[in-house]
Amino acid sequence: MREIKKLRQFMTIHPQLTPQEQHMILHYIEKIETNQIPFEQARIQMINELREASLASTLSISGRKLLSTLQRKEWLFGLLSQMPFSHH
Repeated sequence: MREIKKLRQFMTIHPQLTPQEQHMILHYIEKIETNQIPFEQARIQMINELREASLASTLSISGRKLLSTLQRKEWLFGLLSQMPFSHH
């Protein structure tokens, strides 16, 4: 699955993730691989956990990058849903 590969690559590229952030990512990779939850649900749960860490001031710089990456899709769909489309 492409998303799992991207999460693993992110962990390799960003070794400065905290142990908690690494554990969270591996936890969701396992849940996705074992079909316990779909990727989209895991993505939303990861966003929520990373936001909580941010509010608690425990989110690393790499964790912030992951949060931004995961939220990008959410932001784009929110923006598109607000755009008026003409019906000519």
